[in-house]
Parts: sequence; structure tokens; C-alpha cells
Amino acid sequence: SGKPFLKISGDLSTIQFDETSNIVYGKTGKDINYCVKSYTVTAKTDTPNQKSFILKRTDLKSNGFELLLTVSLCPDSIVRVKIDDPAGKRFYVPDSSVNSKFCDVTAKRNDEATVADFVTVSADGSAFTLQIHEFQNPNNVYFKINDDSLIMTEYYLNLNVQINTNQKIYGLGERVTDFFLKEGIYTTWAMDQTDPIDDGKPPGKNIYGTHPVFFTRANTGSKYHWGMLNLNANAQDTKVTL
Repeated sequence: SGKPFLKISGDLSTIQFDETSNIVYGKTGKDINYCVKSYTVTAKTDTPNQKSFILKRTDLKSNGFELLLTVSLCPDSIVRVKIDDPAGKRFYVPDSSVNSKFCDVTAKRNDEATVADFVTVSADGSAFTLQIHEFQNPNNVYFKINDDSLIMTEYYLNLNVQINTNQKIYGLGERVTDFFLKEGIYTTWAMDQTDPIDDGKPPGKNIYGTHPVFFTRANTGSKYHWGMLNLNANAQDTKVTL
């Protein structure tokens, strides 16, 4: 029906679960506080083709582990953004299962471009933000991660991104409905589903196959087509808001 599946009314404010996220029950002082999303960034390494940063939770009481952010410039103007858990608590897609050499930052290049020509990360000691932009044009941002956009724990990952788009987004697997994505939630872990039709609307029809990649065209600057692959070992829901 598209209506909230749980609604609580009374003396408290109304809660609709389709408008609320990250509610956690646990032991105070021991569990991660999902409500505090902010990270502080500290530069770690810096080379022309690769930069790395340490991300620490701004609220130390949240007990969230620190993260390692690595941004690399690969051949063919591909930018790789990798967020790791140095403590090794999360499972990642093994390098042996993909072409790990596609992003060899030591390989000889035919141009003099550097990772800084495409990526801007906030300054040391400030709230974490990351922007991927047009070559040597930081004002034309394609992809942005804000300070409050990232939650990463042992079993849960939430990443909100802003993209520069002409509102024509395509990808996220095969569909028999419209080619361009509409607003809605798209599931990219739908093996053996009896109904593979996905229109992004509740109650959650599914895409068949796992294709966590989308493409769009920038709305400003050179208006290039570009895409993003979310290489992730977890089942994923992608919420599109235009």
C-alpha cells in the first residue's frame, strides 16, 4: 500500500518507520552510538597517485573503531575510494576475486594527472568530507560524502552520497520497467526471487542479480557521463532520492 508498516501515536510524537532509521537498543557505554555519525580526518600518507587518511569518531564515547580512508587515481581517470577497518572486524571482497591490478598506482602513466586533480578531502582536524570533481575543477563536484553521511560498524554500513546529476540515473541491475531509476529503494541482493520486477516502491519488489553500480550525467561543467561501483560484500539497499 506504500503506507508505514508501524505507526506509534499517543503522548509521544508520531513515529513512522519509513521515515526513521538507525534506532538501536543496547548497553550504554559499550555499544556504538549510531546517532553520532561525525568523523574527524587526519592525513596519513600523500603521493601523487594516492592519499590516505585516518578517520576517528568525533564523539569518542560512541566506541566506534577508527577507519582508514585511501583515495587512489587509477588508469583511465578512475578514482578508487576505499574505506577500511584497520581492526579487521569487517569482511571485504577479497582482492583475489577481482582484478586487483586495475588500480596499480605505481604503473607508468601517459599523463601527469594526480589524485588531487580529481579529489578533495577536508583539512586535518576538521569534520570529514570528500568530494570527487571534474579534472582540475573542484567547483564542479560529481560525488560528495558529507560529514554526517557515514556509519560503519562490524555488521552495518550506511553511506549517504550527493551526486551531480541531470536526474537521469540508470543501473543497479536489470529491470523490465523504465530504464531510468525513479525515486525509491532498490535491493541488490535478490537471488532466486520469484518476482524480479523492481520499480523502487514498497512492498519491495526486487532486482534479479547483484549489480551495485549506477551511471548518470553531470548537470554542470563538461556534463560528462560517469558511474559509481559500490564494491561491497554486504546485501545492499540503495535509496534513490531525486
